[in-house]
Amino acid sequence: PEPPTETTYGLIGDFNGWGEPDVDLVARGDGWYVTTALEVGAEGKFLIRLNDAWSNKFGFAEDNTFVTIDAKNTLTAEGKDMWIADGTYDFYFNPTSAELYVMTTGAADPTLPQEAKAVKFYADVTATGWTNCNIYGWGDLGEYAGTWPGTALATETVDGKEYYAYTFDASAWGKTISVIFNNGSEQTVDIKDIVLDKDYIFTLTEKDDAGK
Repeated sequence: PEPPTETTYGLIGDFNGWGEPDVDLVARGDGWYVTTALEVGAEGKFLIRLNDAWSNKFGFAEDNTFVTIDAKNTLTAEGKDMWIADGTYDFYFNPTSAELYVMTTGAADPTLPQEAKAVKFYADVTATGWTNCNIYGWGDLGEYAGTWPGTALATETVDGKEYYAYTFDASAWGKTISVIFNNGSEQTVDIKDIVLDKDYIFTLTEKDDAGK
């Protein structure tokens, strides 16, 4: 069978001569599609398209309307071209709600809580003798860090101590997840119900009766 078509949303307009391919908006996993630091050049028009197709586009209900910068814009399917002023912007688009934010690059992400920030996991595996460490997880983010055994972690040194580290971007803030650390053959127990609202250090110690 043919592989399923990946859903993509992208920007096309005067800034790229209305030429394909569109500038992709990257799916973030929470319903928003994002691209940052896009320079649109001179004042002009643009649209958002699904899978680079003219038959599936989003724009404004009315002609000759400028996007409002640093605020919410409500779009409509099969809408009209949107005008935008010269500048460099971050674009946040939600096709379910048809909301579009065009933010001055460097402004706070308007789709996240004000306190949201990246969260880091640090794993101290000194007591295990492991020479590598993977992370595998599930929860509100679905299955993250790939399929078992997950994502291989690089080390970071903090205050003179070496940890294996993994970073969640700010879009994961406040989600609840579970995690397993492993080296491909040995693993931790399931570490459950972790709320991503702070950084965490996990210290692996002795094995339990199941050898975890």
